[in-house]
Amino acid sequence: MPASRQAPAPRVRLWRSLGFRLSLVVVLAVMVGVTSTVGFFVFQDFRQTVTAEEDRLKSSAAAFAAAASNAIAKNDRRGTLEVLRGIRDLAHVRYASAADSEGRTVAEIGTSEALVSTDRSLGDGTLTSVFFADTITGAAPVRKGGIVVGTIAIHADIAWLRGLYLHNLLISLLVGASVLAVTVLVAWVRIARIINPLRALAGEFADIGERSDLSKRLRVVSNDEVGVLSGAFNDMFARIDERDRLLQRHRETLEDTVTLRTAEMRSAKDEAERANAAKSEFLATVSHEIRTPMNGMLVMAEMLSAAPIPSRYLRHAEIILRSGRGLLNILNDILDMSKIEAGRLDLEEIPLSVDTLVEDVASLFAEKAREKSLSIATMIDVDVPAEVIGDPVRISQVLTNLVNNALKFTETGGVTIAVECVAAEDAGGPPMLGFTIRDTGIGIPADKLGKLFGRFTQADQTITRKFGGTGLGLAISKQLVEAMGGTVRVTSEEGVGSCFGFEVALEIHRPALRPQSLSGRTIRLLDADPITAEATATLLTRRGATVLRGDATGPSPALVLTREAHLATASFTAHGPIVVLRASDARIAEGESADITVAGAMALPLRRSEIDHLVQALATGDFAALRDDTPAMETAAILPDMSGLRVLAVDDVAVNREVLKEALATLGVTAALAESGETAVAMSERDAYDIIFMDCSMPGMDGFTATRLIREGERHAGRQPATIVALTAHKDPGSAGEWQSAGMNAYLTKPFTIPQISRVLGDFAGTRPASDQPGSKPDGPSTDASAPASGPLLDPATLDMLASLVKRSGPAVLQKIVGLFAANAPKALADLREAVATGSEDTARLAHALKSMCNSAGAARAAGFCGAVEAAAQAGEPIAPGMLDDITATLADSHAALAAIAITPDADPAEQSA
Repeated sequence: MPASRQAPAPRVRLWRSLGFRLSLVVVLAVMVGVTSTVGFFVFQDFRQTVTAEEDRLKSSAAAFAAAASNAIAKNDRRGTLEVLRGIRDLAHVRYASAADSEGRTVAEIGTSEALVSTDRSLGDGTLTSVFFADTITGAAPVRKGGIVVGTIAIHADIAWLRGLYLHNLLISLLVGASVLAVTVLVAWVRIARIINPLRALAGEFADIGERSDLSKRLRVVSNDEVGVLSGAFNDMFARIDERDRLLQRHRETLEDTVTLRTAEMRSAKDEAERANAAKSEFLATVSHEIRTPMNGMLVMAEMLSAAPIPSRYLRHAEIILRSGRGLLNILNDILDMSKIEAGRLDLEEIPLSVDTLVEDVASLFAEKAREKSLSIATMIDVDVPAEVIGDPVRISQVLTNLVNNALKFTETGGVTIAVECVAAEDAGGPPMLGFTIRDTGIGIPADKLGKLFGRFTQADQTITRKFGGTGLGLAISKQLVEAMGGTVRVTSEEGVGSCFGFEVALEIHRPALRPQSLSGRTIRLLDADPITAEATATLLTRRGATVLRGDATGPSPALVLTREAHLATASFTAHGPIVVLRASDARIAEGESADITVAGAMALPLRRSEIDHLVQALATGDFAALRDDTPAMETAAILPDMSGLRVLAVDDVAVNREVLKEALATLGVTAALAESGETAVAMSERDAYDIIFMDCSMPGMDGFTATRLIREGERHAGRQPATIVALTAHKDPGSAGEWQSAGMNAYLTKPFTIPQISRVLGDFAGTRPASDQPGSKPDGPSTDASAPASGPLLDPATLDMLASLVKRSGPAVLQKIVGLFAANAPKALADLREAVATGSEDTARLAHALKSMCNSAGAARAAGFCGAVEAAAQAGEPIAPGMLDDITATLADSHAALAAIAITPDADPAEQSA
């Protein structure tokens, strides 16, 4: 909008104003132009006047030369003067002279000879010379008969010429000044008219700036550049004004906006935490639900595989066992990944033996390697500490994943596990241990190495189809190593093999013993297996020995290390003692050769302690420590007599108690049973037990509370504390060592295996090393045992297991399990009905307990209905009408079918599952 009045222009000094500077430019331009023009024309006029005067004098001199030629030729001074007197009639001439051909003056005439003597001639006639010269000269030659006989020169006064030049110059200057004055006047007026709009615009800007009033608009008074500039500034001011209003509005609402955004972010954070907690709870519940029925399945399958049954059913049991363990490993990987994502990964800091850790992993995969005709070798460097501080479970998990991967993708050759100090211990800092797993497998293309550690990723989809796997193992291993402050690495060559490894800093708890040296000793090594031969040679070489492999020549060996296969074929002449290298499960064949005496034997892969025994035997000549002919694995498999142990099994589910009782019975242990925490406390007060297997999740008094009360009673009675082992279907029994804080000694996760139970018993009996603790992880992976509501009435796999159990232990076992199910299931259903009717918070727990009972007994369809009730209760949804009636009817049908199997145990279970 136009302004109501024009603001005065700000005061600016005259010589700094735009008008003055423009006028000055115009004046200077005009002045230069006028001066140049006037000067040019004045100069031209002066040159023309001088030229005309010179021409006049020259022509006059020529006339006098013609008249005086005879006199000059005769050197007649008088005659010449007569002629020269004619100069009096010439204007401005002041002097004339005549000279002969040699330049001698013949005659001269003039009013002032001094003019000539000063030689102040006009010369070339420049503008400046007119002010300093006195005369102008014109000369002509004198000819007589065509011959120059002399010269006549005429000198004229130029005072008149100077006056004429100055007169013309003054007139020109006056004219130029007049033109300049007129020009300046016109320019000032015109420039002022041009500058006035700009001056007014400047005044408007000054007023806007002084009052900070961006709502004011400039008046557009013309359509020229000033008008365009005014319009542009009006648009700019409008936008700035609008921006200021928006900023003001934003400032006014900023606090409310921040409060709202903070509330939204807090709500999103809370929701994310709730979702994460729900996911963790869901996974924990899934783990519990899967492990509880798998406990019975895997234990019974293991017992069945050890029973004297036909080979066909033995294969079935072995398939069940392997499949269950495989599923349990997958479940473990998923739960580990979830825990890492949630930031809930707790790392232990306890002493661990590096040797034991590596040996356990090698032993774990010995059978798998033997099935594929592969070798496993271990190499632990001499400077690796004997014990370090770390998390043995997690380090073992990483090693297990890497070794399992290496064996999976290796068809020929084998796998080597190496440990070394990759960085020396600095001032006060822990050493960096490097673990390396090298295989001779299929290798990995270089362009696939970058994505190996991604989740659910393998190098190629054909790998998944051929070798299987979820692609989680390497991702979990990488994150576990990084959680311990380490790094992972991988190198590979396609068709040659791969090398996976990781480095982690671990504090020293017990340093390595100073290694005994083999320096100066020669040892011959006869081993056709390149994997074990390379590892053995490396271990001996690092001790200082000279190793002759095969038929290599060298000094007479102080010792021969040979595989058993070479005893019958190799030539043992001029040799030292012979020590046989055998597989961990092999015996030394007796009577291979009557001429060969074997000093001892060592199991492969070689351990550091065995190398020490070997060095000691060489030094003393006593090889008795190496003459144990019983293989290590076979020795480990022979359990001590456990029949004298007093064991209490505590579980609120009768079927689970029966499974645990049967598993202990296979180890010669008769266990007492308790169905609740209260009963367990009471029984422990009456009788002293060596080992108590305590279920953690029980209604009423849970296993943790029962353990605390038992420990308190032991202290008051002054009794030797019992070994209490936690039993749980969760992968980890509570956070922050809840089982340890309760006073438990160890824990087993369901489903547990008979070897795990035997290790617990072995720990109590002192038959195992202290560093080999009972498993915090199950031996195999999980399966989803929950049956859909529309599935078969009875689970065929469970029925097969029950049938195998009957063949091993007789029909009384099955009849007892069915009787327990028939007695406990109706009561559990009645409790569930009451909880649903009253809206009790225990509905989900009671449904879960009944489902667990049904799964253990094989009532698949009833378990499916119970699972639906549990899911609805956990989600806070109403229970579907008729669901409990369906459970009642299905339980009756299931009991009838199970009773029929118990009466006729030889019947085909498949016929009973329909």
